[in-house]
Amino acid sequence: MKATKTELYGYIEGKKAIEMGKINAEISQVRQQIKTMLEEKLLPPYQDIARLANKLHEKYSEYIQNHGQYDNWTYRNYVGHLERIASVGKTLVDDSLSKVFKHIEHGHYSEKSLLLSAEQLKEAKCLLEPLLKKRDDLQTLSEELEAAVKGSTSGKQAYTNLVALGLDMSGFEKSEARLPVVQKLSVDACLINGGC
Repeated sequence: MKATKTELYGYIEGKKAIEMGKINAEISQVRQQIKTMLEEKLLPPYQDIARLANKLHEKYSEYIQNHGQYDNWTYRNYVGHLERIASVGKTLVDDSLSKVFKHIEHGHYSEKSLLLSAEQLKEAKCLLEPLLKKRDDLQTLSEELEAAVKGSTSGKQAYTNLVALGLDMSGFEKSEARLPVVQKLSVDACLINGGC
């Protein structure tokens, strides 16, 4: 089949994007499972603190309003601090989730700092590591296929090489050949040729 290298690069990139989307969706599901583990561990003990912070926030806001100081930035700033204290539990979950992913993916952070039990961490690794490997392998495969196209002397040879490497080309659609458009000139061309 006659094809251009640009069309083949686009086809490879398109197939990669579809598969990467599927892998990223699976990673998102695993991320949610790990987040649920962290929420079950971290949020229940923090609920009492959050309730107290919310109550203190309400009382303090009411107090500064009653005394005409709600517009005063100094007093109002404390209201913001109390709101943040009430949401620390959720922030802790998000930070811990980020650390777990960085630990599994890159080896950052010690296992003790991850706020998961050894069993939970092992379960998270079992869920996530195969997906991360699959994502990395897809990236490597894409680079190798693009190198095969780049190393070919023509688009036709690149297409043949991709088929020989096992790439399913059934969805490949080459674009229509673009013939030059014949235009009618409004002024005689002899003017530019110097013959008029």
